[in-house]
This record gives sequence, structure tokens and C-alpha cells, in this order.
Amino acid sequence: MDPQMTSLPMTSDPTGEKACPAVLPEFKRILLVTSLDDGSKAALAAAATLARASGGFVHVLCLLEATVCERPDPQVDANATQKLTIALEALRGLGVEEVHGRVEYGIAENVILRRADTEDFDVVVLGSTKHRRGTNAYVMAHARIPVMTTPCGVS
Repeated sequence: MDPQMTSLPMTSDPTGEKACPAVLPEFKRILLVTSLDDGSKAALAAAATLARASGGFVHVLCLLEATVCERPDPQVDANATQKLTIALEALRGLGVEEVHGRVEYGIAENVILRRADTEDFDVVVLGSTKHRRGTNAYVMAHARIPVMTTPCGVS
């Protein structure tokens, strides 16, 4: 499903010769993928901005990679659930009215693409970290919907 298009005021090219409407897609169903570490603040803020602008919702996918957790350790799961709850509350605090979330285990690229393809999201928002750049590049190359990444270390 294509997102609605939002028209912005007319803009002109640098030479001032042509005026054209600036059009941006309206993302109402946002998949925010995060490990909920300290570097995820920028992705959380970006997802909140998109949701507020469109009146949409954010689904937070807390992803614990299979290489880190072959079998879910109850303590790891409890920590992830606690961080997910904090992220959902942070999104509400940023003005997002509808938020959902879940913790999943698996190979990052596979989980992200499966969720993006099967659940009718409009955009995927990914936080960028130095060790996840390969995952982000793979998702960007294979996703059927737009993918937004945020810079690492930005809050």
C-alpha cells in the first residue's frame, strides 16, 4: 500500500527559474527496529516525528540477534522487555498516541524484512551503529518499503 502524499509549499530550484511542489510521503505505519541501546535515541526521535506528522503509529521491534542469544536467557528477555516498556513510554512522551512493541530473537536481516513485508508498514526506521551498518545496508537493498536510518551516536 502506497503512503498518502503530503504536499508542501512551492519551492524553486537554485537558479530560481522553476517552481515545483515539494511532496513528501506520509508514513502512518512505522516499524522502528532497535536493540534499545544508548545509540537508539535518534531512531526513536525520528520515528516519533514521522508518527506525529502523519497521525500514525509506531511499532517498536526490539531485536535480539540470534548470534547474541541462541536460546533466550530469561534475564536477557526480562531486560529487553523492560527496555521496550521504557521505549514505548518515551514515544508516548514524544507525542505518539498509538504505540506497540515486541521483543524478537533471530537473524536481524531476516526478522526485519519478514516483519516489513508481512505487516503492511509504510517505512522502517533503523538506528545506525558501527557494528550494524551491514544489516542496515542489506535491509535497505532488499526492503520493499522505504528505509530510514539515523546516524550513530546522535541523541
